[in-house]
Amino acid sequence: MKLHPIQLLSVETEELSIVVHERVKFLNNDYPKDFDYTIFSTEFDEDQSIIKVKVELNVKPAEEGTIDRPFSLKVGVAGAFKVDTSIFPVDKLDIFIVHNAPLILLPYVREHAFSLTQRAGFEAIILPLVEVPTIKVTNNNQN
Repeated sequence: MKLHPIQLLSVETEELSIVVHERVKFLNNDYPKDFDYTIFSTEFDEDQSIIKVKVELNVKPAEEGTIDRPFSLKVGVAGAFKVDTSIFPVDKLDIFIVHNAPLILLPYVREHAFSLTQRAGFEAIILPLVEVPTIKVTNNNQN
């Protein structure tokens, strides 16, 4: 099996929180189930060939000060990635950060969201699957 030129070194859970707003009003599970992801990254550390990427999941009311769902949830998971710069071009790291790194970290985010909501006594959140983009690195010197 051929290894990818970027490898996950570590996964850190940076934030886990669930705040219950109102349980009884939403017993029928009729509330918005939308959420949003935010992706953060550090600058590429050229000396160590490492980039850190964080995926943050937020489930919160649509408008500040309103209660349109029984809880708010925040999950932040970060990963440190080692880049083999002899194979993977550093100028393509932005593509990896936006498209591939979040997909690698999403299973960790998914598990935390599922566990937190279930442990708080709500129907467990199951985050939807997403399409997997591919990045193919080719060497122009090879035929």
